[in-house]
Formats: sequence, C-alpha cells, structure tokens
Amino acid sequence: LLLCAVLVLIFKDDKSNCPKQKISSAEISSLLNENVNDTLTVASSEPAGNNKNPEPVKEYNFVGEYELVSSDNFDEFLTELGIGYFTRLAATAASSRYYITKDGDSYTLKTVSTFGNSAITFKDGVPFDEDRLDGQTVKSTIQIKGNKWVQKQEGDGPDVHIIREFSPEQIKVTSIVNEVASVRIYKKVA
Repeated sequence: LLLCAVLVLIFKDDKSNCPKQKISSAEISSLLNENVNDTLTVASSEPAGNNKNPEPVKEYNFVGEYELVSSDNFDEFLTELGIGYFTRLAATAASSRYYITKDGDSYTLKTVSTFGNSAITFKDGVPFDEDRLDGQTVKSTIQIKGNKWVQKQEGDGPDVHIIREFSPEQIKVTSIVNEVASVRIYKKVA
C-alpha cells in the first residue's frame, strides 16, 4: 500500500513544474508568415538573356520516408496541451517515422511509431477533421507554402500550429500551443 501511495505521488497527472520554452506571439507570427522558398527553380541550358521561354518552375517534392532523429521540448508541448503523464511518457519515448505520399492533389501523412499509428489525408488549404493526441477532434487546415506545410488545428481546446519545413535531407517540425514550442527533426531515409 505504501508503494502504491509513493507511485501515485511520483506519477500523479498534473501540469509539470518543468520550465517551458516560451515563444512570443511575434515569433509565432513570423514562423507562420516568413518568406519561404516558394518553389525550386529549374536551371536552363540557355545563356542568360536568351531564355525567351523559361522552363516552368517545379513543385517541391515532399514524398518520402522520414525517421525521427531529435526532439526538443516535446514533453513541455504535450504538457501544455493537457496530455497526461503516462501518455506523455510513452509519446516522448516512442521512435517515429513519417511516410508521405501524393495522389493527384492530395497528400497523405502517415505516422508510424511505437506509441501508435495515425494518418491524415489532405488537400492544400482545405479543412478536414483530425483526432488529436489530447482526445479532441479538431478542424485542421494545412497550407502548402513553398517548402513548408503550415497547419492549424482548431477545436474546443487550445489552437495548435504545426510548421513542417522540408529540405532535401530532413523535415523540421515546429509545434506550438499557447506560446510553448517544440522542435522535432525527421531525417529523410527514402
């Protein structure tokens, strides 16, 4: 019985007293609206000035498989979202992979982890329903801005912003709730 009482005190489900990395409203706005690499430019074999019909600019290729390689402030982000201790413990300890596919003008982001699997399919700028880790079903919208996916989740709880910034080698995922931000890096593996 004493052991049970000690475990309850140690693992009680409360807001952690850990220091949170805060992000200002101005920084959030900057992340959501900063200039992005709108497209990848296609090089032309024509000398400069002679290119009367430049090749069309290509769309960024998001498709691939990505593996989580680093995570900063994720527990604090989950705490701010109201996620319980044991769920946070499992989520922060989980290994995770993203699988991104494209079918026409729709993208599917499948997350496979030791914590659980999920998938969302979306079109640029079109709202869709999404089940969030805190148990909320939210209205989610992802806008494609060059090499970034800028996502906003709105529901009964706090709004969440997720910025996925793609490069040829990785995805930098910045998740923000109530001025608490987490950054996770996924390395491209295929």
